[in-house]
Amino acid sequence: MKYDLSNSEGDIFPNLLGLSSVSEVNGSEFEGFLKAEIYFTERLNSSTKFSKTYILKIHKMALGHLNSFAGKLRDVNLSKGGFPFASAKFLPETMSAFENDILVKLPNKYLNREALINDIAVVHGELLFIHPFARRKWPYCKTFGKSYV
Repeated sequence: MKYDLSNSEGDIFPNLLGLSSVSEVNGSEFEGFLKAEIYFTERLNSSTKFSKTYILKIHKMALGHLNSFAGKLRDVNLSKGGFPFASAKFLPETMSAFENDILVKLPNKYLNREALINDIAVVHGELLFIHPFARRKWPYCKTFGKSYV
């Protein structure tokens, strides 16, 4: 299945709460991501390992109250402006490669700010390119990125 992302911010995904306005959905998403950010930040320590499972947990906690697909990799192909994101068929393998090639190599502690900023940019860029979830917005990337700091 293929789904072309609209340029319109007015599109509303069907949701578990029956919300029908952009402002209601945005407010609910904001609350969910704030809750997830607080939860994961409070539990972050030097033994925290970033993984595809960790990313899925952030997504599930942030949007589980709103969407049945929260915490699951998308099962539809997405494109925007003619650019196809990673194929849904291969997302599990793509996310495993992302985990093995990038996430497991992240240090537990950063000695300088430049290295931290570089790694956040790499992780964020990869997640944007992979586009693992069926969503236009990327606050979970920000939540995940803030977990680094």
